Amino acid sequence: MANLRKCMLEIKERLGPLTKELGLRHRLRIDHDEFRLCFERKDKNGVVWKAPVIFTFPPALSRQEIDDTWSKVRIRLTEAVAKPVGTNGWVCFDGPDYDFTIGQQNNQIPSIDIAFEAAESTLREFPLMPDDVVSGVIEVGPLDDIWETLRSICSDHGVEEIDVDRSGNGDEFFCFEYDGSAIEIVFSGDKAKFLVDGEVESVVQSYRLREMELDIRWMFDVVERCRRPEA
Repeated sequence: MANLRKCMLEIKERLGPLTKELGLRHRLRIDHDEFRLCFERKDKNGVVWKAPVIFTFPPALSRQEIDDTWSKVRIRLTEAVAKPVGTNGWVCFDGPDYDFTIGQQNNQIPSIDIAFEAAESTLREFPLMPDDVVSGVIEVGPLDDIWETLRSICSDHGVEEIDVDRSGNGDEFFCFEYDGSAIEIVFSGDKAKFLVDGEVESVVQSYRLREMELDIRWMFDVVERCRRPEA
């Protein structure tokens, strides 16, 4: 474990002042025979929030089978930002992950010094993300994918308030009112259910964004048709 211990001590020396400033703990975990070092903080509700930097150490590093202490150590940098989804304060964390192997020129982090500079910059610039399901943060990608389209169509119909929520079984959904009717778009698995006043009007694949857009427009037609006086 000597090589792994050397890495841990160097990380503590170089990043320790910053992680202490940010209130982060260094947490080492084992995942499929590899060691992963995360930086995390627990909030007052017990939710663990992880920093956007992870070091992964190969199994050989703990068995002293390599001479170079940092050989084949990987670093993941996540450049996510909190994007609003809905109008009631919910967000999603969206952004790319970058995986590098330290010491490999083709991976753009040729030295440990550059790796620490990148880690420090990422820790300062990008937010913590929850390690579990938490109220106010969406888990389902399709909500984010369709949000701008939904907001635009709703705005065309005079709807400005669009809530996001999560049901007891974990399904996330949009809900809003139009012309006296309650409209919901519920995401369950890879399906999206469209409901008007609690009645299911349509079910589509949530990843088919064009079909989703057509059904959003159709929902407004359904409500308007119901309110239209018979001739």
